[in-house]
Amino acid sequence: MAAAIIDADGGDALGGIIHLTAPGDESAPVPEVRALKRLCLIQAKPYLVTAASAAEWIEAERILRGLPSRSLNGLQHRFADQAIALIAHDAWKPCMVEFVVRHFALLSSFSRRICTGTTGRRLNDLARQQGWSRDEAWATCYESGPMGGDVQIADLVFSGQCQQVIFFHDVRVSHPHEADMLLLERAIAASTAEVVYFSGAAVAYRWAEAAEREVRGNP
Repeated sequence: MAAAIIDADGGDALGGIIHLTAPGDESAPVPEVRALKRLCLIQAKPYLVTAASAAEWIEAERILRGLPSRSLNGLQHRFADQAIALIAHDAWKPCMVEFVVRHFALLSSFSRRICTGTTGRRLNDLARQQGWSRDEAWATCYESGPMGGDVQIADLVFSGQCQQVIFFHDVRVSHPHEADMLLLERAIAASTAEVVYFSGAAVAYRWAEAAEREVRGNP
């Protein structure tokens, strides 16, 4: 699969990976699986770990190809009933800011936006520049990742208070809170039918473009 993701043999490359695991599955942290995920991020391809993510991605691809919207469960784009977590490692924080600028109206339509510390503060500053009320935070800020923010968001996922997570990973460096990140991903995987999870900017941008087309009723 790794060779197919990077098309190392000159054949047809895989467009992405859907990897669904049971909550107690011990295969998720093994080196081969982590390497496969890392390659997907590097190659800007989806690595989907929940059934909800797979359904949402298939719907996005249908819309971007000009096919009529087909809601699988009636929930994909009821954003007013959903909370979204926006997380970015340091090197990707500028990209997250750009992503929010480009899709500010879409992300503002969620009932709540959740961020780890530094990312949330930057996005709140941005929101005020976009005309958001200074009396209301655009994003709810939790601790930074190294200080436990990923664990706090994992708890929100576990308790059904967060329905979508977008995480811009930096795969070039190691992270001292790797265990916290793994806990978050386990929480997401355990909520396979309820939580949409996209890691990587390219995947998030593609999803957002499709969602905006669907909301406009102009796929």
